[in-house]
Amino acid sequence: MEDPDTDCHFLNDSIEIIEASEKQKIFIHNNELTHLLPNKLPASAMWPPIVYLRIFAPFALKEYDRVLYLDADIAPLRVDHKIWSTNLPAGIAAVSDFGMIANASIRKVSIKDWVTMLGIRSERYFNSGVMLIDPKRWIEHDFRSLLKAFVDAHENEIIHFDQDFLNWVFQDAWVELHPSWNFQAKLFNANVEELFPPIFLHFSKAEKPWHRLHDDNIDDFDRCGFLFFQRLLGDRFDALSSLFTEKKPKFISRLKAISRSKLSKLGIQSRKEKRLRAALKEGRNKILKHLENGDFIDKTDINKYYSDYHVAFDGKTLRKPVNIEKILGSGSDRVEKIER
Repeated sequence: MEDPDTDCHFLNDSIEIIEASEKQKIFIHNNELTHLLPNKLPASAMWPPIVYLRIFAPFALKEYDRVLYLDADIAPLRVDHKIWSTNLPAGIAAVSDFGMIANASIRKVSIKDWVTMLGIRSERYFNSGVMLIDPKRWIEHDFRSLLKAFVDAHENEIIHFDQDFLNWVFQDAWVELHPSWNFQAKLFNANVEELFPPIFLHFSKAEKPWHRLHDDNIDDFDRCGFLFFQRLLGDRFDALSSLFTEKKPKFISRLKAISRSKLSKLGIQSRKEKRLRAALKEGRNKILKHLENGDFIDKTDINKYYSDYHVAFDGKTLRKPVNIEKILGSGSDRVEKIER
């Protein structure tokens, strides 16, 4: 997966996970951008203040023609150099947020009304986990002043923090990439991985691969992500086990999940399974409609993707089986281990 013409920069505000290596073209930025952040920015346990640093990263990377930003919960599966030639009239390209597309409401407010409350005129809303950036166009904005103004005006409506802000700044202007570039969690059970083979697999949900919440008996995208990081880290996997702590559910929750799973295998759907399957069907239809109308889909016939397919229920969540070796490559061909 190595690209000799590409440098890799890490934004870090805590522990040093890997060492910088100019030979391998890896550079670490420890607390270099924190001073650019305005005071008292809204944040949460899931989205700590470091998420705002992506806004200011291009200011430290001005010597590049293009910057491809990736969240930390992304597994890069393959290389496609076409990304670098994408035209960026406003300085940014991204993928639509499929969680927003699939959900009917947020905080009991319709998505359309919530976006309007944020001051976003267009219903288009992108996920900031993967962004292609033109640093020269990007740094034309006074982001520090804009961020303060946005927070002052919309603090009560902000949910996704820096992502909400970036959608407010670049509304109507951002270029839409197809879902392969940011294959989000809402797409895991949508049966579109053959239509849009993931380039960057994004675990955009509370459960991450290192939490070990996947089901070893179901080869779904969650298990795929776990195996990806396990292969990537190689012998260092156990040494970094503290980052891969299993989140064990409470005893009663585990008992209920086991009971629901057994009922499901007998063909009896619990209320939870029925609710999840109904939500999946509704959300998936919205996703397919968006994909059908997208310019990136061109002449692809999407009708066959509306057909039924198998999604397993493990007693807690729905999991669509996938061909893990096809996604990760034969064995570990596409996953290079990190060498110290």
